[in-house]
Amino acid sequence: MDLQNFKQAFSIGRTVNLQCDCGKHFFSTYGQDEDLERPLPKDTENTIFTEHDIDELVFEGKHYSDYCNCWHERAKNIMGFLDSHHSAIADYLNAERKRLIKSAKDLHEVSE
Repeated sequence: MDLQNFKQAFSIGRTVNLQCDCGKHFFSTYGQDEDLERPLPKDTENTIFTEHDIDELVFEGKHYSDYCNCWHERAKNIMGFLDSHHSAIADYLNAERKRLIKSAKDLHEVSE
């Protein structure tokens, strides 16, 4: 299992300001200078400052920072599930694809 592969698959992009699901606040000072309009977080006790952009991961409806370790155990459990059921998951995805294509073909065309 490779957390890098999981991170790549579930990353939705980079940001400069992120509240991780665990409650930690990640704030990038990358490119920040005294004239920057982006204000610093008010609660600096729970804020972790970084000099790089923050990769945002989203899975199971929760948002995580790539700089945080809180998501690693859950990701390992999910990867274990995916790895041990890969054939059944592929069957499910193929069946869903067929169902959605049929459903789309059954729709009436909309005319102007």
